[in-house]
Amino acid sequence: MVESDRSMWQVGAELGAVAVTIDCGELAAYRLARMSARLVQGLAGAGGDPGAVWQALAASCTTDFAISRTLMALGRGALLQGHHIAVRGIRRVQALAPIAAPCTLAAALRVLGCSERGPGCVDVILAVSLGREPEGIAVAAFELELRLQRRVAA
Repeated sequence: MVESDRSMWQVGAELGAVAVTIDCGELAAYRLARMSARLVQGLAGAGGDPGAVWQALAASCTTDFAISRTLMALGRGALLQGHHIAVRGIRRVQALAPIAAPCTLAAALRVLGCSERGPGCVDVILAVSLGREPEGIAVAAFELELRLQRRVAA
C-alpha cells in the first residue's frame, strides 16, 4: 500500500460526501420488482404469512434502493477510481427517516477499519450516513465492508 493510501484509510478519517441521486422511475421499477406477488409468495413459503412478508419488503425497499445507489455513486466517484472493488458486506442498516423520490442524498463516509491484504490490496470498513439535501436530514446509516485492489496501469 502506498503512503497516500495508508493515510487516506486511517481509522477515523472523514472521506467527504458523495452525491446520490434517487430517481422516481428507477425507484418505482425497483419497488415493483421487489414487491412482485411471486416473490412475496416464495418468501412466505408454506405456512408463512404473505402479508407480513409484503410489509417487511415495503418497509425496507426504499432504504435498500438508496444503499444500491450509494454503492454505484461510490464506484463511479474519484475516491475509489483506480481500484477493483468487491463489496464484502453491508451491516447495521438503519432507516432513520423516509426517503421521498426524486431527491439527492449526501453520503458522508468515515473509516472504521482498514487492514492490508497484500500489495495494493486493503479491506476497508466505512460508516456511511445518508442525508437528504439540501435540508441535511439524516435518512439512513450503514456500515460498508469493501476489498479494494489497486489497478495496475497497462
